[in-house]
Amino acid sequence: NDSTLCNVVGIRLPIHNMTGTLPSTLSNLTLLRSLELGRNRISGTLPDSLGSLSRMVTLDLRNNDFFALLPSWFSNLTSLRVLNVSHNLFYSSIPESLYSMQWLELLDISENTIEGSLSPNISNMIGLRTLNLGNNVMTGTLPPELAALTNLTRLNLDSALMGIYGEFPYWLCNMTQLQVLRLGWNGFGTQVPSQFGQLTNLTVLALNDNFFSESIPASILGLTRLEQLELQNNIFYNSIPAELGNMTNMTRLNLAGNAFQYALPCDALQRMKKLSFLSLRKNILTGKVESCFKGLYHLFFLSVSNNFLSGHLPDEQWNHMINFIASRNMFSGS
Repeated sequence: NDSTLCNVVGIRLPIHNMTGTLPSTLSNLTLLRSLELGRNRISGTLPDSLGSLSRMVTLDLRNNDFFALLPSWFSNLTSLRVLNVSHNLFYSSIPESLYSMQWLELLDISENTIEGSLSPNISNMIGLRTLNLGNNVMTGTLPPELAALTNLTRLNLDSALMGIYGEFPYWLCNMTQLQVLRLGWNGFGTQVPSQFGQLTNLTVLALNDNFFSESIPASILGLTRLEQLELQNNIFYNSIPAELGNMTNMTRLNLAGNAFQYALPCDALQRMKKLSFLSLRKNILTGKVESCFKGLYHLFFLSVSNNFLSGHLPDEQWNHMINFIASRNMFSGS
């Protein structure tokens, strides 16, 4: 009945294969604090009436089929802390009103077709802890005002396509509170900045699919809290440094698609006991690997394909692996 509906404070129906559009009558639920409808097939636009739900704390509409402008009324939701509309079909630029939401803690608009540039007024969003703009079609340069977000710990700009090809925003390295930094598919070139060494709180660093070259620098090798390092599809060369063995927290390491050469640093790899994913495919690596991965019992994915590795692969070393890819080398044995 109507009296019961008026007391609804949360709706959580993810992965329910829901279709159709959102009804404007949702605004009648004036006590609603959480609306979580992710991973459905809801389409259409977001009703303007939702902007009256001033008690809303969490709005999670990720992975649907919404096709609309990003609403300007988001800024009316003055209690909102979590806004996730990723993996939809939202388009056009970020409305200026969104930048006034200094109370917001998580903003995820990734995997849409958001255009335009990121406004310097992003500095007003001082409450942000997570910002995900990845996989959109934005242009312009990253505003240095982003560095004013001192509470930000997770920043994803993967494939944001911000027109910053070859020009790395060095001021990002002053955001020493960052724990996750993803900058893949952005066309950055030349060397990895030495200032990366300042980001000592990083647990995830993704610089994949850019044009970084030379050796993996000491500024990265000193980040011993790293759990995930994505450097695939760049132009790194020389040997894989033995200092990687100091990264004992590493669970995922991807060095594929570079020009690393010489023998694998087997001693270093054996010290990375937590590794579960390791990709070294498409390099110029040589030498034998008989004992390189011995004792890495958490390793479920290993690819060393498309190198010049040799020697015999003892079967018992791979028994615990779900995916082991060693094609296009010079191995002997089974």
